[in-house]
Amino acid sequence: MAPVGALARLRAWLAGVDAEDIVLVREGFAWAAALLGPLWALWHRLWGFALLIVAAEFAVAMVLELARDPALEGASALALAALIGFAAHDARRATRARRGMPATAIVAAPDSDAALLRYLDRAAEPRAP
Repeated sequence: MAPVGALARLRAWLAGVDAEDIVLVREGFAWAAALLGPLWALWHRLWGFALLIVAAEFAVAMVLELARDPALEGASALALAALIGFAAHDARRATRARRGMPATAIVAAPDSDAALLRYLDRAAEPRAP
């Protein structure tokens, strides 16, 4: 049995097969997306999500211009960043599924390399008829 600390570090990864690559999408909060916003979305070729982020930031900025409350500015920026961070991996997974590359397996591993190895080990196992 694995120690409790080792289990706490496991992350869930969704594995999908691209034309010739295996793509892993981690479940959970995306810190890079929360901090970089549309740049993260563009890096992952999520054009619609990037436009949605820019539109949301613009709408929040317009509302804050009317409110003129410094406390509200910080809270709304933090809330928008949290929303982006929580939705980022889901948007990536949904976009891949819409493009015909859905997730084919769920893998639990501490990092992407271990997740890839577990996925390949599982794919290589013979299946019962």
